[in-house]
Amino acid sequence: MESKIKSLKEKNKPKRVKLRYFDLLKTVGLGSFGRVRLCKYKKNDKIYIMKILKKYEIIRQKQVDHVYSEFNILSAINNPFIVKLKGLNLEDPKYLYFILEYIQGGELFSLLRTKIKFGIKQTIFHVAHIITIFEYLHSKNIIYRDLKPENILIQKNGYLKLTDFGFAKY
Repeated sequence: MESKIKSLKEKNKPKRVKLRYFDLLKTVGLGSFGRVRLCKYKKNDKIYIMKILKKYEIIRQKQVDHVYSEFNILSAINNPFIVKLKGLNLEDPKYLYFILEYIQGGELFSLLRTKIKFGIKQTIFHVAHIITIFEYLHSKNIIYRDLKPENILIQKNGYLKLTDFGFAKY
């Protein structure tokens, strides 16, 4: 798995990061391959998301190509409505670490649970973002394949960002 990822020759290649430069904070999500945690970069106290994937589970469930595809796609795209991959660590024998930008507003799913319904203007606003994201992805020949409220994040300014490209494909 590592050799596939190490061999990438992308223009927007994320930085290789050392885990010792991060303080792990609270867990914000769990999945079948690992967990998602808030972390703080020690040099400037900036908050990021650390996606910690179990290599054993990825291999056991035959998902190596999906992880490779997620890394490859996130490394190649640049859009204000898609979460940015900031760094990667492959050095741990048990885990693979993606460092992603932190979006403070949380998931659309949480907002939908707490709000009874959106007004028409807010609905149109959010749908326009999703359409813009998909127009961009399709212009890059990328199919997302996992659209759900849990994978749509809300920025502080109310704009949306798409995350979790584990099922995306060229």
